[in-house]
Amino acid sequence: LFRSCNDDASPTAAGTPSTPGLEDQTAINSSLNDNSNDNDCHEASLADVVFLVDESVERENFELLQRFLNETISSFDVRERCTRVGLVMYSTESKIMSSLGEGTKKAAVLNIVQTLSPSYGSAYTGAAINLTRLKVFDHSKGSRRNYGIKQIAVLIMHRPSEDSVTEAAYHLRRDRKST
Repeated sequence: LFRSCNDDASPTAAGTPSTPGLEDQTAINSSLNDNSNDNDCHEASLADVVFLVDESVERENFELLQRFLNETISSFDVRERCTRVGLVMYSTESKIMSSLGEGTKKAAVLNIVQTLSPSYGSAYTGAAINLTRLKVFDHSKGSRRNYGIKQIAVLIMHRPSEDSVTEAAYHLRRDRKST
């Protein structure tokens, strides 16, 4: 009835597409308790990880950044029932490149990383954190926080922010949307 972590192509229940909800928690509990399939998620693989990346860097450093993101994401068990990956790029403006609901296929997330290009502008890190808190770590966008899944924000920046990072980070932690 429910697909396991290693079966991304099959329907979840009665041929309907997957949506966050009760079947998420049931599948998560099942994958934690069922050791019969070595390909199922292990508890350490269950996380919603969002990268917030300052995209305003020189071309050479941006290629290093892409390589870092590619290697890091490649090391994760990115699947719908395991690790979900979100990506927010920012400088003067913040853009959601991949929501947690979209970040369930490793190849798709890695493709997004490869198509990124540097941008130029100011660093509004606080605004990017707020966008992530309000629009990415959100149940309707694929966050599984309500099911006890770790919510992890990884901030990659290389210069001081033009706005308040402290206040934005405080609100992110206060809402318990991130560890």
